[in-house]
Amino acid sequence: MDGTGFKELTNTKNSTTSGMDWPIGDWVFYSERGAPTYRKDPITLKTLHRVNVITGVDEIVGTTNYPVWQLSLSANATKDSGRFMVTSKLLDFANPQPWINSNSLNCGSVISPCGRYVSEMRHTHADLRIRSWQVKTPNSLSNIVQEFHVNSWKEAPNDGRDYFYRPRWAVNSSEWIVLTHGNDFGCSQDTNMVIYNWVKKQQIIVTMLPDSSPISHEGDDFWVAGIGTDFSSAILEGEAPFTVNLESKRLKGKQWQWDFGDGSAKETAKTGTHSYSKPGTYKATARLADMELYQTIQVLPLRVPRAVVSMMDSKHLLVQFDEKVSIKNANASMASGNIVKKIKLGPLEKKMLVSLEKPVSKGDELQLQGIVDQAQTPNKLANPKLTITQPAWPSKRDDLVFLWGTDKTENIYYYPETDTFRDNVISTKGTTSIDRDGAIEVNNGVTCMPNAAFGLIRRSKKSKAFTVEATITPDNLYQGHQSNPTRIIASRADFYLAWDNGYFALQQEGNKLVLYLNNATQRFELCTLKARVPNHVVVSVRTGRMFAYLNGKKVADITDLQPLDWEKNGYCSGVHIGGYIMVPGKHTRWKGKVEGIALFSEAVDEKQAKDDYAAYNKIIRSRKRIPKIKLQLELLAKSAVPTLAEIKPYRAALMVYEYKVVKILKGAYPEKVIRIVHWGLRNAKSTKVSKLEIGTIADMELETFDDNPKLHRLVLRDTLEENDDMDLYYDVTVPPVEKPRPLRLVIMPKEVWVGAGQKVQLRAYGINQFGNPMLMKVKWVLNPGGRLHGGMAYGAAYYFFEAKNPGKGSIDETGLFTATKAGTVSVSATMIDKQGFISRAVVGIGDYPAINPSTKTPLRIGRNKQSKKAYHGDIDRIRLYKRVLSAEEISRHSKGKGLTTKDPDLVAEWTFNRIKNGIYENKVGEGLSAKPVGKVKYVKTSKGGYVKFNGKGHLEIAPDERLKISKALTMEMWIRPKGDGYLMTKQHTRMLGFTLALKGKTITLDGLRHTKP
Repeated sequence: MDGTGFKELTNTKNSTTSGMDWPIGDWVFYSERGAPTYRKDPITLKTLHRVNVITGVDEIVGTTNYPVWQLSLSANATKDSGRFMVTSKLLDFANPQPWINSNSLNCGSVISPCGRYVSEMRHTHADLRIRSWQVKTPNSLSNIVQEFHVNSWKEAPNDGRDYFYRPRWAVNSSEWIVLTHGNDFGCSQDTNMVIYNWVKKQQIIVTMLPDSSPISHEGDDFWVAGIGTDFSSAILEGEAPFTVNLESKRLKGKQWQWDFGDGSAKETAKTGTHSYSKPGTYKATARLADMELYQTIQVLPLRVPRAVVSMMDSKHLLVQFDEKVSIKNANASMASGNIVKKIKLGPLEKKMLVSLEKPVSKGDELQLQGIVDQAQTPNKLANPKLTITQPAWPSKRDDLVFLWGTDKTENIYYYPETDTFRDNVISTKGTTSIDRDGAIEVNNGVTCMPNAAFGLIRRSKKSKAFTVEATITPDNLYQGHQSNPTRIIASRADFYLAWDNGYFALQQEGNKLVLYLNNATQRFELCTLKARVPNHVVVSVRTGRMFAYLNGKKVADITDLQPLDWEKNGYCSGVHIGGYIMVPGKHTRWKGKVEGIALFSEAVDEKQAKDDYAAYNKIIRSRKRIPKIKLQLELLAKSAVPTLAEIKPYRAALMVYEYKVVKILKGAYPEKVIRIVHWGLRNAKSTKVSKLEIGTIADMELETFDDNPKLHRLVLRDTLEENDDMDLYYDVTVPPVEKPRPLRLVIMPKEVWVGAGQKVQLRAYGINQFGNPMLMKVKWVLNPGGRLHGGMAYGAAYYFFEAKNPGKGSIDETGLFTATKAGTVSVSATMIDKQGFISRAVVGIGDYPAINPSTKTPLRIGRNKQSKKAYHGDIDRIRLYKRVLSAEEISRHSKGKGLTTKDPDLVAEWTFNRIKNGIYENKVGEGLSAKPVGKVKYVKTSKGGYVKFNGKGHLEIAPDERLKISKALTMEMWIRPKGDGYLMTKQHTRMLGFTLALKGKTITLDGLRHTKP
């Protein structure tokens, strides 16, 4: 734990609630619980823990099997609350009996005591209230003394959706409450964890939880510096002279022996107050009997803040400081007299946005007064007069709405609500980082900038155009496939709309860069990428036309564009780097680097694309390159990998290893032994290098550790024998690109039903480490019988029939199966080149089984039951049959011939030639009239008429036995689409039915099933 937190030497035994002393303010409580089943109550709690935020000690308090929805604690940590279907109760954890009932709370509401306050989640899951409370009797709460709505001061996500709030953790405090935010039912997948101080109206986002984090690990990086304790596990940092005031809040009033680690005399006092005059890293230690607490202090050299200013657009300036500043007493003016309307410091306190009344004139000067840094003894700005300049990149900024160069440059987005620019705030999930040059490095992770595309959406609705510019460096050209694309840049709402491509998405599919528009309804191949080198890409879209440029050269000119659905995707207001499309069984994320991202609300021309490429390429070429050496090494000794508990609040740690130099491959190194810094933990997970065994020989490329200052702020574990004379090196070895290799084998289709004597082609694919299919050579084996679930064969969400009778067939070496006898046949494929890779499929032989849709649900045209993916476009005629039409019939019908109503298998026909009494009549028999619901427009023409759908209405046909089509079905429609959506659907939640949908240029028949297209 050197340099990362406290160390308690006393042995702490597991405790129970009985007679326990509960210190106020130092403890955080959490519970482990059984895995939740979607929408199935109750959930069984396992154990109750408490974590001391000062010492990091994790204790088991007690256990219970009493079924509750979630755990929260009261002030003395002996009571919890949970939801019992529609009744919320407070319980005694040690003796679980109902303590306080609240039958008035509906499903989804819960009361959660925290400190002497209770938080109440309402039925919507989005309204959180905090109330002062007091128990009057065993069965009632006192009158509400205070009430405060979290949502009344917390900034809304602005994505058009409600967020769930779950008080998963309870803090024994009168001010702080810890919540998890998410959008999944029950928040089993949380967006982030947030600490609220509802008294001071503060909020701190602590972490973005990885997909794989179990609930019991949600608090791994709970405590952060600056919350209720001076003596924290975080490193205290400041410029010289730097004064600290350390105090143990858990053991106040005790006389500690203090050693401040700078050679000064030791002191005995209740608090440790000391001033450090020289820069350096120090460890202050406090000892009391057999207990030892320590704090790491980083004293930085004294420096005076400096600033640079650049023009964002004609009325907005961005001032960037080289350290955090305060503008409490600041004033700004322009030398020309142009009025400064507003100055605003960004959340990181290193950037300031200046709004002007008039467009800035060439050569004007910004004058700043009263700006100081945040040192204990503030220093004034060194250069208060700044001449306005426009950076070379991007070359034009008139329509700029988003900019992320690197983490060292301008990082802003346009916010239309206030007509100004805001700082980008990054949230990460999975393994992402910022490299030495400031680029976003994605390695099976995703970076989100919430609301960063909000200005793009708003302005592009008016301009009907937009441009995406970025410099992309893919790690390899194997990742991504049309059936399993990997996302590079996209506009989306949040992490968990993983199936959503939103407004736009740039994706990699092998060596191709692909653009998806209108929530993936339009797909366009743009260019061929190169791996591990920068690819400067500009994609410019306007009504009916799109241009793409690679490294300043035009590579695509596309006219086959459908109208962009500006309204439909307006909620996708975030900018995401990395991620994946959520296809069942395919969760491959993109790997590579992205920088130089710019979004414009207009199309750009070829000259700007060339100028921007030249400017950004110059930035890349001008970067300082650190000298490297390459050695062949043998591992001699390792530092131990720290646990997450030891390095709280961090989730990553570096380790020092010692190697013997076997051979010098590049550069010079005079010693026989070298010490190298590796990543031991990243994103709370052990790295491959942490598992190297002593004696391992490997080639490594190295830089000096001092040349990587960003690493100096991280946890560094060094348990090797001290050797201050040995310089540290940092491992920068770039692993070679992995060639695709199969990790598992699958047969497609997995299940299929054919008639006797028919043939079906089966194929065996290896799924490689990138999630992409590889056609494999296999040995095919048949066995009579096998359990076939019709639900899987049809792609349904629920199984609705089974067939187990043994059938017969034959299969050749290519996988072509011929059915000979009715029943089922199991098909096995074994990979020839790799033992143990086996996959199985089942073929059903015979007539298709009858599948009966529900008679309780209406037939809808233009929308599904859940009112999602409504159809946009026109429909002229619809015919519904209970048989399969022949190819000849379809050809004749497409020409308007043979459309008789005397066909005995024709169930219904709606021609839409007229609307009578507010309905469209069925031309076949009585009833089955189509009634408009919502906004549906009827258009009369000289030849009849048609119905226009705009996504805000649909047609509905009442339930009828004639719509219970089972053996065969044909849906015949004349459509003129303007976007994707449901054309016709007859389904009801978990009951069966049929669905016809349009997705992009593809008609999707969800044949006799219940699921989304």
